[in-house]
Amino acid sequence: MKKLQSFIGLAIALSAFAQAENQNLIYSPNKAFVVAWFDTELGEPIGSARSIVLSELPAGNKPFSIVTVPRHTLAAWSSDSKRCVIINAPDNGNTNTWLFTAKKEGPQRDAIPIYPLRPLERTYYRHWDEHQLWRPGISEVVWKDNHTIVFSAADNRGEYKITLQINDLDHPSIDPIPQQRTE
Repeated sequence: MKKLQSFIGLAIALSAFAQAENQNLIYSPNKAFVVAWFDTELGEPIGSARSIVLSELPAGNKPFSIVTVPRHTLAAWSSDSKRCVIINAPDNGNTNTWLFTAKKEGPQRDAIPIYPLRPLERTYYRHWDEHQLWRPGISEVVWKDNHTIVFSAADNRGEYKITLQINDLDHPSIDPIPQQRTE
């Protein structure tokens, strides 16, 4: 009965997904998980909403799901299919990042928030201009190896390469990208 309920739930979700206006699927390399996001027009006064879901296949366990504003979403899997980074920027003043780590067996644990942009934010507010909102963003995320994530990021002051080790999530390495001069 439990398998039937999971199957029905997955069928309903896939049906809604198929009818969505904007949809993306990012499968883990071993096809055991998928991150999906899709936009749905809800009409006035709400407008559009984006659903982001990380789901175990075929069981349907969902260790991550959120409903947000459709703007900028990214996801990237490590090559061993054990970890996934999910990024969502619902506006130009916030970028939210989560890390999912798969267990070998049993119910999967939830994705956890991580903060690769936090050092940039702290530096910005040390020299803060009260008339300007800090505007961070992550334009790309890649796994250098199964334990290292590299983000391409930017804020009001410049562009950066941020390297984050899985065993030290609170201490990203941030390297400014020199601006090319135009003549």
